[in-house]
Amino acid sequence: PTHMPQLQTHRHTLDSGDRLGKILARDIRRLTTMPPFQLLQAHRGDSNLVQTPHLLQHPATHLLTHLGKHGAPVVFTTLPWSITDKDAAMARGPHASAHQFSDFLRNELADMVDKGTWMVLPYHLLRHLRHLRISPMGVVPQHERRPRPIVDYTFSGVNRDTATLSPPEAMQFGRTLERLITQIVHSHPKFGPVHLIKIDIADGFYRVWVRLQDIPKLAVAIPHLPTEDPLLALPLALPMGWSQSPPYFSAVTETIADLANLRLHKRRPGPPHRLELLANTPSTDHVASVPTPAFDRSERSLPTPTPPNPLLRFHSRQLATVDVFVDDFIAAAQGTDSRLASV
Repeated sequence: PTHMPQLQTHRHTLDSGDRLGKILARDIRRLTTMPPFQLLQAHRGDSNLVQTPHLLQHPATHLLTHLGKHGAPVVFTTLPWSITDKDAAMARGPHASAHQFSDFLRNELADMVDKGTWMVLPYHLLRHLRHLRISPMGVVPQHERRPRPIVDYTFSGVNRDTATLSPPEAMQFGRTLERLITQIVHSHPKFGPVHLIKIDIADGFYRVWVRLQDIPKLAVAIPHLPTEDPLLALPLALPMGWSQSPPYFSAVTETIADLANLRLHKRRPGPPHRLELLANTPSTDHVASVPTPAFDRSERSLPTPTPPNPLLRFHSRQLATVDVFVDDFIAAAQGTDSRLASV
């Protein structure tokens, strides 16, 4: 028979002195004054998704309203785990990579708890929750970039047992580049060059809640210090690694792109962003610039056509379009500075 490690529980957690330890001690005290789900709801704050009049015109209205009000549902096709299953998963603990990057991971979790996207609590305080499941946390090292935390929901069977309720048609990002290139190719040269801008949505998946009562289903085992009980991290918003996170999040970002394009098509630009003036203010930092090397035009493999291609059907209006690749919004537009600013 396979030997399973024994779960060690101290039934107490001392303040380890680092940020996560102080946060953990604070939240354990909070848990003595309110039930777990009330604590989770209080910690995550307000939803990032709000109803707007423009959303009423979109077929995703019902879905996005539900996500904003309740969060993404986590529905399993199998029975809840037994206490033995939970203890075995907790005794196995996180992935070896999580232990290798333990300091980094604790700092990351402290940041995410501060942002209201995760909560960390001792396992023994959550062990009784009926729908609790436990997956291992891991860390993916990246060349010349900061490591990326990720949860292995496949190893625990969570992805396998999850009922697919998210809209698969929201996963449209596979052809984003093709759509953008097509728009640029068909833009009329008489309107001038095409300008591009890319805007990354920070903490992308974490902008969409997980349904409150389903949060324990996506719980994660993380490394703990010798002075701490075994710990669980609870995602209050869509986590990386869960099979339903990409389609639920893409439903949000694709809808945003649709509404932006609807405004552009009707030539109804929205009000200026509150940071528009700041974004257009020249920097006062005196940073030595590196000149771009001169381009040798003789090395071009193909000549650049100067007259319009007679085989192409050009747009009759200035180009103005928005597309999205998961959490990266890309806008392409022609025209004056004021028109570009409106896009």
